Amino acid sequence: MDIGLTEHIDGIPEEQFDCLDPAVGVVACYAKVKQREADWRWRVTYVHGTEGDQTKAAIPLYASCQAEWADPAYDPRTWPLPPEVCDDCTAAGCLLVGSYEERLSGLHVDNSAREPGQLRRLLAAMARVAAEQDRSLAFPYFSSAARDALAAASSGRIAWVRLGRDAHIRDLTDPGWESSLHNRIRYNLRHDRNLITAAGITSGQCTWSEIEDVASELIAKHNIGKGYPDHPEFVRMRNRLWAGCPEAELIVFTARSASVTGVETAVLWKDELDLREIALTGEEGPERRAAYLDLAFRQPIRFAQERGVRWIRLGMEAEMVKTGRGAVLHDLHGGVLTASDARRFADEHN
Repeated sequence: MDIGLTEHIDGIPEEQFDCLDPAVGVVACYAKVKQREADWRWRVTYVHGTEGDQTKAAIPLYASCQAEWADPAYDPRTWPLPPEVCDDCTAAGCLLVGSYEERLSGLHVDNSAREPGQLRRLLAAMARVAAEQDRSLAFPYFSSAARDALAAASSGRIAWVRLGRDAHIRDLTDPGWESSLHNRIRYNLRHDRNLITAAGITSGQCTWSEIEDVASELIAKHNIGKGYPDHPEFVRMRNRLWAGCPEAELIVFTARSASVTGVETAVLWKDELDLREIALTGEEGPERRAAYLDLAFRQPIRFAQERGVRWIRLGMEAEMVKTGRGAVLHDLHGGVLTASDARRFADEHN
């Protein structure tokens, strides 16, 4: 495998790139990664591995151009790592591998290049980039499979911790999906439908352009209420990027009753539906809960089954509610190769 560096994804074939780590989905697809190149807050370098005319790896390394982390969730100092590993992980002292947003990162290495010998060469190239900038390498929100491959390639030098769990509902194209579920889950789904009907929820679906002003205000207010800094213009920008993402379709589910209004954004890509952001108005009570269940589960499941979509990504948090509706949880991990270890690793594998 020939390994080089490039600052632009344009020279990498889109179809080959999207086959490198398909399990990560739309947040790591070619079009979305290309959009990130235009983000002035970050400078990107790709470690590009090829065999002949085939791309075997295209790993983005993001260097922050700001003094502070844009998203605290990506600051390794907030992860439960030992202080000696993460104390020096300032925004200026780290390269983020894979992504700096969406709480999910792709390794972007073909399965044939994930065996320890090949991946070790790629990791050494990443370590050289980090060493030249006197930075650590941080691996945010990686799957267990990616963590295990990197752990073997690094001979255990990357320190890892679990950051959370991602929820998926799979096999929705199977006509017997619901009947195959545990009795408790089938009961929850029936109970949800009855609660939604009793609350008088009116369900709907629209494009982002049709509801942009209202939805931006709702989502920003909802996020601020949950303790996450946001602004309607930021919401508008995020969703305009999704709406402009080729091969993806941005969908908005809506739910209304006498006292509640709710929206949920979702992105359809290939055979999966990725739920993005939800917002609800109204006081806590049966109607608000019914609107939440309609937006988070009933409408997406019905949409997926009608459109032949195999699975739904539900994201992190609210694990009990999601597993109670048939979701399976997958661990996500964060890792750090310190600046000193990156230098040593690069020297050893020069």
